Amino acid sequence: MRLEPLPGSFAATREALHMVAERLVAPARKPDNEIALTATPGGFGTPPPITSLAAGGEPLAVELLGDGMPIDTDPLAVDPVAAERLGAFYAFAARVLELFRSGLPAAGDPSAINLWPEHFDIAFEGGSEASGLRANYGASPGDGDHPEPHLYIGP
Repeated sequence: MRLEPLPGSFAATREALHMVAERLVAPARKPDNEIALTATPGGFGTPPPITSLAAGGEPLAVELLGDGMPIDTDPLAVDPVAAERLGAFYAFAARVLELFRSGLPAAGDPSAINLWPEHFDIAFEGGSEASGLRANYGASPGDGDHPEPHLYIGP
C-alpha cells in the first residue's frame, strides 16, 4: 500500500473531521457508554452531506445528543482529496496495527483496535499490565503539536 503526499488542506480537513467524530459521532454513542469508532474503507461514516456541526447534528436528534446539540454553523473545511488521504492513512494504520497486534502473545491481552474520536487516532493496548509492559500502540493523523501523521508507542 502506498500513501500519497498530503495536500496543503490536510490539517484543516483533519481538524474538521475530528470535530465531527468528537462532537457528533462519539456523543451519539454515549448512551451505550462507548465512544470508540472503527476505521472503515474511506474513513468513518457520517450522514451526507455535513456542511457544519449543527447540520450534522440534526439527523442525530435530541434523543441521542441531548443538551449537546451543536449550534456551530461555521462551514467545515473538508477537502475531498485530503479526506481521501485521511481515509487511506487510517486503512494503512489499521493494517499495520493488526499485523503487529496479531504477533503479540495472547497473554499480553491485546485490546481491540479502535479509532478514538477525542484524539482522532487509531490504537490498541497490549502487553502484561502486571509486568509493567502494557503500552498503547497507535497511529495519529497529526494534531496541534505534531502536524504530520505518525505511528507511536506510549506507556
